[in-house]
Amino acid sequence: MGAIAVGAFASVDLALFVVALVPRGLPLTTTGMLLAFLGIHVCCSLGAGVMLAGDPPSFLRHKWIEVTIFGAIVAFFVPVVGPVGMLLVFGLGFTEPRPVGSEPWLAVETQEELDAQLRSGVRGRKRRASVYEIGAMLRERTKETEAARFEAILATRGLPDRVAVPLLKSALSDPSDEIRLYAFSRLERMRDEIERRIAQVTRAIEGAEEEEMPRLHLRLAECHWELAFAGLAEGIVLTQSLASAQHHASTACELLPGHAAAEFFLGRIFVRMRDVENAVAAFARAMEAGYPRVKLLPYLAECAFYRRDYVSVRGLLRELEMFAPDNSFSRPVLEFWDDLLGQSTLPPLQSEPPAVLIPSSPPPKELAR
Repeated sequence: MGAIAVGAFASVDLALFVVALVPRGLPLTTTGMLLAFLGIHVCCSLGAGVMLAGDPPSFLRHKWIEVTIFGAIVAFFVPVVGPVGMLLVFGLGFTEPRPVGSEPWLAVETQEELDAQLRSGVRGRKRRASVYEIGAMLRERTKETEAARFEAILATRGLPDRVAVPLLKSALSDPSDEIRLYAFSRLERMRDEIERRIAQVTRAIEGAEEEEMPRLHLRLAECHWELAFAGLAEGIVLTQSLASAQHHASTACELLPGHAAAEFFLGRIFVRMRDVENAVAAFARAMEAGYPRVKLLPYLAECAFYRRDYVSVRGLLRELEMFAPDNSFSRPVLEFWDDLLGQSTLPPLQSEPPAVLIPSSPPPKELAR
């Protein structure tokens, strides 16, 4: 539509000039006719500028009014050819290429090429660099390893935010300006993206229907939780993020009673806030709503640990081992708590584990989310 309008304005301008320049055309000798000619030409120029700014391309980083003024000036001083040329530039996406030499991070073109440079032959050629290898590279802060450190910080693009954030924060103290700048920009982009989603969901809540409120409050709680979970918030900001997550998750649970996943999520927030009593209560409501008890056991053990109730911790871990002794979900949890409690192995099961913190429940039913 914009292209058609620009073409129409250019056609009117072209017809005006043709009529004015042909023999026996418009008599521009009088002031009135000259002003009328200029007035029509100005209107066509302004119209072309407005249409050009109405649908700018993605690579254009100027405001709408700036594009309008520039397009109108071009159309006024370069009639017909100016607006049509700008339309072609916008449509075909012509841009001036940047010199690669001035931006060293552009030297690594793809994630696959970067992974190939960071692979080690010890455990297979198709393995990506591990978090520990990336961290080790970032700690070698010498002039000779600057290129390797930059490649290592680029490798964090393929990592989850929670894993990448500590590595990016450690790179903020790197002696290389490029590495510090890249790490800072990555962290800021992560924060900006989450804050953009928070603002978007907040606006949606203001005009949402009643049946949409529980889902939107839960979504907003997840956004605030993501700031804390990924390690992007610290100090007062962390406290505020957790408080906001808890507020919106509690609101969602109140608006939608018996939602197992929402109660479980609220319990996780309380655990992070070290509010053990409310966490246990939320987990109890989640289990009553049908949430699998086996998935609650690690968090209940953490609550018991904060209470310094180590007997309950061992009982919950024995119950977890009984539920799934070879499960990939439970085994890392068992090993972590086993080391933390200073035992080489868990005590053998001699009887049914005692009911700790929350009584056992029958097998959970399927959740309808």
